[in-house]
Amino acid sequence: MNTKVPAEVSDIIAKFCGTIVPNQKPLYVDVKPEKYSMSRFCFQNVEQKIANDEGCIEYGWSIWIWDKVFLDAEFHAVWKSAKGNLTDVTPSELDVNKILFLPDRKRKYYGRQLDNIRYNLSNNGLVDLIIEVSECNYLFMNHGDRAEQLNIKLSGEELENFKALTNCKAIVLQMLNDNKSLNSKCICDSGLKFKHCCYKGICNFLLFIRKRYKI
Repeated sequence: MNTKVPAEVSDIIAKFCGTIVPNQKPLYVDVKPEKYSMSRFCFQNVEQKIANDEGCIEYGWSIWIWDKVFLDAEFHAVWKSAKGNLTDVTPSELDVNKILFLPDRKRKYYGRQLDNIRYNLSNNGLVDLIIEVSECNYLFMNHGDRAEQLNIKLSGEELENFKALTNCKAIVLQMLNDNKSLNSKCICDSGLKFKHCCYKGICNFLLFIRKRYKI
C-alpha cells in the first residue's frame, strides 16, 4: 500500500483521531530503533528498552495515510523516558524517521493484537473493499490459538484460505494503484465491469471468512 506518515495534522486527521481517543491530540515521535529491536514487535521492543534504561511504555496508535484513499490507525507502543519524552524504538517497515502517534491510555496489549482502525477518504467503493479485505485478514490471522503465535504455520484448507485472501488483496490493490473503480473493467480481462465480475466472488469469499473465523 502507498501509506506514509501524514505531513500535517489536517482537520480530517484530527477528527479521525478524535473518534479513536476523544480529547487526545496526535503528536510526532522520533523513530530511533535499538540494535535488538525487530519490526512489528513494538511491545516486546519497548519492554526490553525499559529493562535496559527504565522508563515506561506508552500505548497508542500510529496514524498513516494513503493520500485521497484512506487513513489507517495501527495499535502501537513507544518508549517513555523518565523525563516524559517519547521515542519509537521499533524500526518501521516504511523506513521513516518519525511517526504520527496518538496516545491511548485506556488500551493495553495483552498478547493479542488489536485490529487497525481505517477510514475511507474517497468515494471509491474499492477502498471499502480493501478495508473489508484487511479486516478479514485480521480475523483469519487472529483466529483461535493463532492470536498468540508469533510464527504461524498453515496447511491444508487454512493455507488455501490464506492464499485466497492474499489474492483478493492483490487484486483490489492493483486496481486501486491503477486508479480504477467498481465500474472499471475487471482485472481478469473478461470485458465486464469489476462490480459485475470478480467483485462478486471476492465479496462472497469475504463473507465466508467472516463467518468461518469470527472472533
